[in-house]
Order: sequence, then structure tokens, then C-alpha cells
Amino acid sequence: MAQQTIIIEVPGTPISELEQTSSVSLVDVLPVVQDGETKKVPLEQVSDLVKAGLGSAALKNEEDFATPDTVLSVAQASQLRDDAQNERIDEVEFKTTLAQSGFEASFNSYAEMLAYTPSKRNVSVRVNADQDSTKVGTYTWTGTEYKKGTDLLAVANQNAIELVESKKDAADGFVTTLSFNLGKGLPQDVTNSVEKINGLVYNYNGSVESTTATAWDAFFIPVKAGDVVDVSGWYGSGGTELQGLLLQFDENKTFIGSLFNLASVGTVKPYTRIATATHDGFIYMRHRKDAGPAKILLTAQSNGYAVKEDIDALLLNNEQDVTHKYRPAGYFVINPDHSIAYSNNWLAFYIPVKAGDVVRLTGKLGNATSTDPVPHLGQTDANKSLVDFVGWSENRTRYTGTVVGTATQDGFMYVRVFYTIGVDDYKIELLPKNRQLNNKSFKRFATAEEVRELRDALNATGKLNIIDECFIFPDRIMKPDGQVLTASSYGIVYAAFAPVKAGDVIQLNARMGSGSAETIAYINQLDENLNFISNLNSYVSTGSNVIVAGEAVVTATHDGFLYLRIDLRSPYAIYRLTDAKSQVVDTSSSVVTTAILEKLPVRADNRNGYNFAPFSQNTIISQDNKQYVIVVDENRDPIILQRNVGDLSWNTFNLGTLEGNPFAVPNALDGHNNYAVTVTKDGYIIVTGNHHGHPCRATITTNPHDISAWRQIKYTLSNAVTYPRFVRYHDGTTLAFWREGASGNGAYYTCTFNDTTLEFNEKKLIIDATNSNPYEQFIGIGLDGSLHLCWGYRQLSSSANTNYGMFYAKSMDMGETWTSADGTKTFPVPLTETNSEKIFNAPQNSGYVNQNGGCCDLNSYYHTVIFQYDANNKTQIVHIWFNGTVWDSEIVSDFDFYYDLSGPVTTNEISRPLIGCSVSGKIFVVYHTSNMNRENDIRIIDVTTKNRPKDSCLAKFNTYLLELTFNPDYMLLDNELVMLASKGTGGSSADAFANQPMYLLTAPLP
Repeated sequence: MAQQTIIIEVPGTPISELEQTSSVSLVDVLPVVQDGETKKVPLEQVSDLVKAGLGSAALKNEEDFATPDTVLSVAQASQLRDDAQNERIDEVEFKTTLAQSGFEASFNSYAEMLAYTPSKRNVSVRVNADQDSTKVGTYTWTGTEYKKGTDLLAVANQNAIELVESKKDAADGFVTTLSFNLGKGLPQDVTNSVEKINGLVYNYNGSVESTTATAWDAFFIPVKAGDVVDVSGWYGSGGTELQGLLLQFDENKTFIGSLFNLASVGTVKPYTRIATATHDGFIYMRHRKDAGPAKILLTAQSNGYAVKEDIDALLLNNEQDVTHKYRPAGYFVINPDHSIAYSNNWLAFYIPVKAGDVVRLTGKLGNATSTDPVPHLGQTDANKSLVDFVGWSENRTRYTGTVVGTATQDGFMYVRVFYTIGVDDYKIELLPKNRQLNNKSFKRFATAEEVRELRDALNATGKLNIIDECFIFPDRIMKPDGQVLTASSYGIVYAAFAPVKAGDVIQLNARMGSGSAETIAYINQLDENLNFISNLNSYVSTGSNVIVAGEAVVTATHDGFLYLRIDLRSPYAIYRLTDAKSQVVDTSSSVVTTAILEKLPVRADNRNGYNFAPFSQNTIISQDNKQYVIVVDENRDPIILQRNVGDLSWNTFNLGTLEGNPFAVPNALDGHNNYAVTVTKDGYIIVTGNHHGHPCRATITTNPHDISAWRQIKYTLSNAVTYPRFVRYHDGTTLAFWREGASGNGAYYTCTFNDTTLEFNEKKLIIDATNSNPYEQFIGIGLDGSLHLCWGYRQLSSSANTNYGMFYAKSMDMGETWTSADGTKTFPVPLTETNSEKIFNAPQNSGYVNQNGGCCDLNSYYHTVIFQYDANNKTQIVHIWFNGTVWDSEIVSDFDFYYDLSGPVTTNEISRPLIGCSVSGKIFVVYHTSNMNRENDIRIIDVTTKNRPKDSCLAKFNTYLLELTFNPDYMLLDNELVMLASKGTGGSSADAFANQPMYLLTAPLP
């Protein structure tokens, strides 16, 4: 409706002073100004003008209009109907694709399948139904018999469910931690961890060629269907035979089919290949070891959305890598005149899209001999009929580059891919419209109130550290005039883009200055589309390499982003200034109403989880009215913190500065290399840490309670120490525990600290194993002086799925003799799986992860927790405890996700569960997960009453992918949960986590 401006003038008397009329009629007049003159107009004429602008809507009543909620419900119902229809279409297409991809037949019973002989080996058939449900699934014909393998239909259905869940998790506009971690998979170098057999050679058809060919190595890579391996190695001989370089085997190492073969050309040559596992089991890799090294990267099955670290990701946020999601439609191209031609060098893909979705192809573009543009992207309708091309190559001969196209309607995007057999050098990415950062109609950032509720850290000065909100990109800078420069020489200077609202006050602390005489932009204002608006802060460098620790405070002038320049050679921080003055974290749970978050005077390198290892016992202790904390800082030096209980300030000492470097600093970038601290009966402080198969590294203070002077001490002479712990009895007696050996082949030892000699006594072997390794739960000390050990075993270091347990023993004499929980059975040392009490059956592949929490209740009965897969193959927490008569257990969680343990280490999408007992006798399980929209919660489960677990939020803090660790003694003696809190990963090279603030979280318990 056109807008009409009505200007009212009342000469001499202000409108506010006129008498108010009680009613108006259509014959009343209003003053208007036309061409600078004041004229009168009947009210009826104004009414007609308004009605004309409203059209037919002016004749409707209020109830004739739909409310916003009604419109939304209709849209949601329509979307559900569309999704259901698309699922039916996808199912039909998937079944057709299966038939085109080696599926020869399907049967309604297992007997029908046995009566059928396929036309050739290595084809698949499917049993759709049978009286015995275990026989339903996919089988591969070996030539002589059927082998049951992975059911691709079930995999497809599960992938569809996971994709829907991933989209649902991201529905509020944020990338979830799970999606970030698993979106495209995180490649892991498994070269040195997979099984390697020298001399074993398989032919391309799965037959054994030799078992003594020492020039060759055979690698067996454990995989799940859909996992991707990226390998490089050497092949070839003096002949010209066909060599099978990547072969698919099932879980029993029975040959299924070939994934990659090359014919020898009479000499030894390098090869690289990316292949996707077709079944659960192993991929065999053949490598000529005498020619050079091999490398194997394993990527878990793709799922969900991913975040890319390039400048395009600011506008193209959350691309989904669909390269291997959709099968090619065939070897053909659609020409500019819309005709179809067939060619072995081109693949055609059809990617389902909705209007506004963006598709990006990266690979070889254009023609080999002509500079005419080639149409690489085309919009089709729902029937895959071409509507028009939306993405062309440049006017040049074939080159490697990127072409981007936007869907103009719902349907499919035709993608033309140049393909070289045996080379996987192209990539297709999909960016749905509702995931685009510049889609203003879609919620992208939380409101100011929500940010305050979910803020990870708030210190008493009223500053919020917002580094986690920023998009940070290397190798680029922005000048004061907005010019963007990109070059590898800027590797030490990063660009941070902080989302802001007009009026936000932002503080940058960063290194400022350079070796050139120039004006350097440190903060620029950008709009919502990252367009330059103005420079807010610059620093004039004299060019004399004068470097200052600068601080700049600016006020955002527009909604959008701030560009901030950060230099990695010095510490940096980005704050949003706020009026908040308290450090209290409000929680949404009635279990714990207030948790205190205290910032420690040390920052931490959190690229690995050594500060948060659940097997640390302990990193925080209180003894003799003093509190101690041990932290690996941003330089990977161990820092000991000490203060009197009740004080606010800390004393610190850097143990990395000790003479002789007893801790071999800097700490290894390995999550195994944790630290532990204890205080002896007479007040001597002992610290140990930075082990993963290393000599004993430990120090003790020269004087009681004095952290300024130390000397080395050893509890073992072994060169293979891992997982050290300290346990302190209530009378002050101190014991050390540790593993000697390696994963899959280790033993567990202990020794007692001698308070007279100030040295450790002779070590004792307490848990042994054959061809496996004991992994201990948290060691318990009861109020009655009892010592409790609980453990499991791992058979293979390459897979956490080979964990099994659980075993237990109790000692009433500080580890000299051992019994069952009720004391009726005795066990001589060393303890083993047959010489101990089995308290819970957790077989291999059951979901059990080694080294979780444990505690003693008020009756000195032991409690522990582990993961197990439930009947629906979902990961759950199981509480296991001795009730005074027998061992009991129950599932206490309701998780809806599956935690994959096929690798040698965990991904930390959920922390290993911990457990503790409060002064009142309540038992609490503590955990953090990035799943189920709980990434911002530290959560507890009250498991005090059997069959009535209560899961609640303890505090709002997003650790990202760090696990948790705490000291159960605080719960039992002080009725508090005390733990370190920060943000990081369990294993990453991301610089963003190399310098994180560290907090002490304290929560009083009911």
C-alpha cells in the first residue's frame, strides 16, 4: 500500500492544547499540505484512500486473517508431507541403484536364496524375510558359498535417520559439535596402529600369492561400511601382472572383493588411492616396503554438516560434502544445446536441491582443446529434465578450479564431472539455503540474553571472552581501507571475524606493531555480508620492530561483524564488555542451583586432553587447609597452583623451569600424558606426569607445603610408565599406581611412599595379563580404610572395541592382601581376570570404554560406571555397585546416539562417565556430551535410588570435546563437586585451543 503523509498545522494553538472531540464522522475534515499550501480534506476521502490501499483486505474481519502460529503450522505440515514423499522416492531410487550396482536378486526366505546360484562371484543378493529374523540381510556369493555381510539397505536407512537427526540438531542455526566433528569425518593417520604382516601378499582375486615375500607388507585396516581410506604406497615388479592393492575383507578376513588394482609396468612406482569400505571388516593394503614408506589415513563415514576453514565459509557456511553420497547417473554429458552425449571421461550426477540451495564443484573444469565455456552445473525439474545451466567454466582450456551454481527451483542439480579412472580428484558440496550465513531470515546468532545464559566464561571484571564466537582464518589481513590481502607469508597473522550488534563494546588484547613503517588496521567494522564499512582502530608502526602488548576498545557502529587482527606470536584475547559483575553460573536444575566459576591465573594448551583425563587421580586436592591444582599451561609447562582454603589469590610455580627438566617439557601433544598431585602425611607435595610409555617423571618438594623448591623422586625404574595415579588414605598414607608396558600388553603396579625416608618403597605387581592390558577404573578408598580396584582389559591397542570386563578386588590392609567385595574369597597377587571377582559382564564390542569413574559410598561399598550398547544399539551409561550382599547394575541414561569405538582412541563426543558420593549419601554420575543439544551442559544423574535415575544440568559450560575429571573426595568430605573447566579437544592441531582460559568450577551438592 502506498504511504500517504498527512501534515497537520494548527496556527497559533498547539495540537496538544486543543479540545478533544468525543466522536468523528465522515463529513468532518482534516488539514493536509499540498504544494506548500494547507488545505482541508473530508475524513470520508481519507477513509476511501486507506481502503483503496488495503484492497479486499479492508472488507475482512479480524477472524478472517491467519495468525503467525497458524501459518507456521501449515508450513510445517507441508514440509512433513514433502519429506515423506521424498523418502518414498529416495527408497525407490535406492533400490534401483542397488540393482544396478551388483545386487542380482532378492528372496522371501533364506531357503529360496540357498536354492539359487548367482551368475558370477562377488555379486550380492538379499533375503527380505524369513522365519528366522537373523537370516534377513545381504549376502555375497563367493563362487562356492554365500557370506553374510553388511546390509546396505539397513545402512542407508540408518544414514537417513542420522542425516535427519543432524539437520534437526542444527535447526536453530548453529553447527552442533557432533556435526562439526563428524560432518566430513576427521582423517586419522593410522599407519602405525593397524595390523601389519610382512611377507603376506594377496592376488587381486583374493587368493594368497605368497606368505614369504619379505619385500611386501600387508596392512589390515579395520573399517565400517562407508569408512574412507586415503592411502599412499608403492607397487610394481619386474613383470606386468595385475596387482591387488586394496581389497575388501569381512570381519573374519574372508575376501569379499577388490577395491583397487593396478597392473605392474615392469618397475616399482608410487601410488595413491582413496577408497570407500563396502562392508564392515578390513581393507587389505599391499605395499612394496623396500621402495619407500606407506601412509594410511582413515576417515569415519561421512554424516551431517561440516565447517570449512576458508574465506568462503563466512558466506558459504555448513557445506555438506556430497561427493560420495550420491552415485553417478552414468558416463554422459549434457551439451550446451541440451543434447546428451556419452563419454568415458565424464560422469553425470544429480543432486537433489531446493530453490536457493548452492552447489559447488571443485575439480578439472573446461575442455582439453577448446576455450569454449563448458556447462558444469544445470538446474533440472523433479523429473531430471534440464531447465537451464547455472554454472559454466571459464574461457580457457582445462584447468583445476571451482564452479558454483544456485538452484532456481526445487528439483535436481545436474553436475558434470571430469573423471580419470583410478583418480578421485573432484569434490561436490551442497549448501542448503536455510544454512547460509547471509540468509537473514534464518536464526544465526543467539540474542544477547541467550548469549549471557550460555556463556562459557564470565569473570568479575565484567568481560566475556568471545573467542569461541569468532570465525578465525589464517593467511589473510585487512587494511584500514578494507582491502583484503591473502598470502601464505601471513601465516603468523590471523583474521578474526566477531559477530556484533550496533552498540556492542569489544576489547582486543593482542600483539601490535611490525618491522615496517605502516598503519595497521586492528579492528574494522563490517556489515552482515562482510562488506567493509569503516576502520575503528589502527596502530601506526614506526618500522623499528617495536612490539607492544596492545589493547583496543571499540563500539560497534552497525549490526554485522568486526574484523580483528591477531598475531599468534603472542597471547591474544577478544572480549565483549558487559555490566555483569558476578561469577555465579545459574543452572536450570533443581539439583544444583548455584555453581561458582573461578578464573585461574593460568591459561592452558587444550589441543589434547591431558588436563581433563578421566584417569587423572587427582589434579585438584585440598590438604592441611591448602588447595592445590596442577595444570599444563599454554606453553605446555606443568604449573602447580597453591592457596590457603578460603583465599581468592593463588601462588604458582612453573615445574618446567626445574634443573634437569625432570618432566621433559614441553608436555607431549598426547592426551595420555596427564598429571597427578598429592600431599603426604607430613605435607610434602608430590607431582608426576607427562608419561606414555616413558621413564618415571616425578618430583617432591624439599620442604612441606613449599612449592618453590623441588627434587626428583621415582616410584619405579621402568622406562614404560603410563597413567600414574596417587591415592591418599585418611591417615595420610600415600600410594602410587601406574601401568608398565603398552596398550594391549601391560601390567599394573603400586608402591607406598615411606614417610621416614621420603622415598617410595619397592614396587609390587598387582594386576597382570596375558596378551592384553588391564585398564583401571577410578581407585576407591572407603571410610573404613578399604582399598578398591576395578578394571577391564583391552586385547588390541588398535580398537577400543576389544575392551572387556569388569573385574574387582578389595584390600583391607593397603594392598597387601585382596578379597572379593563380601570378603568370602581371597585372591593372591598378581590379580588377573580369573584371579579376581567378575562383577559385570561387558564383552568385547559391547560399548565399554576403558578408564571411567569410581567411588565409595558411606558404607564403603564400591560404585563404578561404564558405557554399554543397549538393545537398540544406542550408547548408555551403566551404574554398577555392591549393595552389601551382591553386585547390582542398571542403565541410568536415555541417550539416542551410538558412540563408535572402532578406533584406538575415543572421539570425546561424550566424556567417559564419572561418579561420586555426597555427604548425604547421594550418588551422582557426572558427564558432558555434544549430542542431544546438551553441548552447553555439565550434567549429573542422581542414581541414589535404583530404577529412578534423574538426569539434570549442573552448570552451563561448553567444554567442546574435552572430557571431565574431578576428585570424589571433595564430594564425600566437603559436599562439593570441584573440577577444572575449559574448552578444547581430545586430540587436535587446531591453534584455537592452544591458549585457553582455565577455570575452577565448584558446585555444592544437596
